[in-house]
Amino acid sequence: QLFRLAFEERHVLLTEPLWDRDHPSARGLQSWLADQRPEIREILELVLEQSIRVMATGASPAHLRKIRVVKRSTPRWDTAPPELPLAQACRLAESPLKVLVENRRNDAAFLRACIPPSLRKRLDHAEEKGWLEFEMGGGLPEMIHRVRTDGRRGQEHRAARLAVVYDSDARADYDPETGATKHDDRLAREAWGPSADANEMARVCERAAGRPYSYRLRRRSIENYVPGKILEAWARGRPERFKVVKAYLSMSAEQRHYFNMKRGLAGDNNSGQSPIYVDLPAGDQAALQHGFGSLAEFFHEREFRIEPHWLNDGQIDEIGKLLENIIGLV
Repeated sequence: QLFRLAFEERHVLLTEPLWDRDHPSARGLQSWLADQRPEIREILELVLEQSIRVMATGASPAHLRKIRVVKRSTPRWDTAPPELPLAQACRLAESPLKVLVENRRNDAAFLRACIPPSLRKRLDHAEEKGWLEFEMGGGLPEMIHRVRTDGRRGQEHRAARLAVVYDSDARADYDPETGATKHDDRLAREAWGPSADANEMARVCERAAGRPYSYRLRRRSIENYVPGKILEAWARGRPERFKVVKAYLSMSAEQRHYFNMKRGLAGDNNSGQSPIYVDLPAGDQAALQHGFGSLAEFFHEREFRIEPHWLNDGQIDEIGKLLENIIGLV
């Protein structure tokens, strides 16, 4: 079964020591291969050689998950890499990757629309085969509960096939290591980096058994990656909307990336306005009071694509890499 999945390019399959048909260390494997029918043996050897080539050429994804198959009845998830009995390794290799996003319909549609052409066929193929499934988390509190449940001891196989993508909810540009921003004021107890829920999600993923893949978006939310061309389409024929788009696009990168896209500046009144907007012209402040609503509605059609040249605000570097890592985990 592991060979079949490797032949289908679900994973690479390496032996210890590394397969070499002419090396004395491979005698045990050679003996096993010799017992197979010629047509089967040819495929098995092809899988081994293909896997070695993939690893040697650096074509394997950066976030390749490694599992060591061992002759033991119980798994060991605390080793690096985890050690699993054959049956559990096959079960894990055959399980689909669950990509947990806050809103399955909107977030997944946006990610599909942003995918670079070089990865598009691989994502479509993985979804069609049932190897990758987007799931709705329902917001950060519910997502935290899901990861805690799947990350319990005895449920490692579930967490190992989980990828979590979530908003930072940050209100200003922050250090990804510490979460601190240059605008924080400890005395006033003001912090503008990732929200408490976003920080808790990072901790839960880090501690979860099975080591799920997790990624916190650098910007406030997934809507903050929407390109200007989409906003212009949203405003077409609507002068009042055009004022909003014009004011938004005139802001600095930090102001755009941490703007409350759904509810605008007024949406942050109860929690306090981020200091990054202190120098925003009065006219722009007025235009941006109520934001854009649910922009992700643009992406519900599966065939909708964002042209790569529209992503001219740094989106492709982050979202493209994220999608590459996710596809690599399939």
